[in-house]
Amino acid sequence: MNKKDIIVNLVKKHNLCNFQKSFLNTEYEIIKLRLDYAIYMGNKKNITFYKALDKHFGFKMVVIKGLVNKYKIYLSKFNKKNLIINQNLKFELINKIYLDSKFVKDIITNSSKKDYNKLLGFTCCFGFNIKIYVNSVFIHFNNNTCPKNPFSKNELPKRKKELKAILMIIKKKYPKVKKIRGGSWIYNNPIYRDLLVVKKSELKIRKEDLGNLGSFGQFYRYNGTINQKRVKQFKNNNYKFPLVPLDRCGDINNLYKKYLD
Repeated sequence: MNKKDIIVNLVKKHNLCNFQKSFLNTEYEIIKLRLDYAIYMGNKKNITFYKALDKHFGFKMVVIKGLVNKYKIYLSKFNKKNLIINQNLKFELINKIYLDSKFVKDIITNSSKKDYNKLLGFTCCFGFNIKIYVNSVFIHFNNNTCPKNPFSKNELPKRKKELKAILMIIKKKYPKVKKIRGGSWIYNNPIYRDLLVVKKSELKIRKEDLGNLGSFGQFYRYNGTINQKRVKQFKNNNYKFPLVPLDRCGDINNLYKKYLD
């Protein structure tokens, strides 16, 4: 079954709108792109297909049990000859990952619109998790306003409200937290850096990509379509990310001063 047939079936089965159909198409192309990247990195490092998918696709192999073994038979190591011979297997894997994807299921159910942050009580673009052993909070971002621009003039005050609510929880419940951390392509965005009070000295280029949305999120437009310009740059430049993923480690007191004082 090809991409068009899969998406048409999903649209009919779940009575999806045009926005959801467009987003489903984008997600298929992103999964294909992530797999091409894993293939390229596997070939470059001369590692097994299993390891390349696990390390550079950002997808735990336990989810695709049957196909892992099937692929290992034909592609124990990457080379162009095997890739040409096994294109059908490649698309079989893409289809399997796509149909099993939690993100695809979220698009179908519109769960990002319905769900709200249980701690805050409202839908939120920011999330966080605490790692006490390093006295740090890790901040995450997901565009739950799609197809709106999360950093538009109308939306920006909501992002500040979210951050203020999160910081109040952290300061009250986790007083030992001293550092704020994160890692993503989005730290290239000056509006995002300003929201999180990021100093350039706090940023470092991520040494090794994990194949997840912290890197591949840059290929989604805020409205759910794919950023073809960046995809083209990525492919034409030997799979180097147009926006380099950055790791951030900063002083959380700088955010307390901005949002809580």
